[in-house]
Amino acid sequence: MVKERNLLMLSLIVFCSISICFGIGCAKKAQVKEEQAEPIIEEEPVEQTPVEEPVQPPEEESVPIIEPVVISFENIYFEFDKYNLRPDARRTLDKTVEVLKNNPEVVIMIEGHCDERGTIEYNLQLGKKRAESAKDYITASGIDSRRLKTISYGEEKPSSLGHNEQAWTKNRRDEFKKISR
Repeated sequence: MVKERNLLMLSLIVFCSISICFGIGCAKKAQVKEEQAEPIIEEEPVEQTPVEEPVQPPEEESVPIIEPVVISFENIYFEFDKYNLRPDARRTLDKTVEVLKNNPEVVIMIEGHCDERGTIEYNLQLGKKRAESAKDYITASGIDSRRLKTISYGEEKPSSLGHNEQAWTKNRRDEFKKISR
């Protein structure tokens, strides 16, 4: 029993020694190492510039908003079985010429249309002559022919579905579509 007691005392002394060594002594070493590890940096004073308020533009000044240019053209109409230009068609084409002169990058398609009377082949030819008639007038007014394309739809795309003179009058036409800018 004495041996066990001595062994127990010896274990207790060793344990306390180790605890003291690692607990207190090592803590001091760690503190010293930490203190030595931090370099002393002297910061130079930073000059502070005064903050200025943002300058507001005067209220009466405003930035203009540029609206996209909308380009549209009016249709022209023809008499039954004709492709020559009527006086009202010429006035409308003069407006078309002005739009084209003011927008030199615009290219248009001139679509020739007919009413339902006549054969399909005949109406395709008549629609082509109507579109070419408008093209010739526009180019004679100074517009480059490369900016004008033509197509004939004959009777295939009526604007009015009736089967009477009122509908046929609306279907004998040229339409102008902007195809590029």
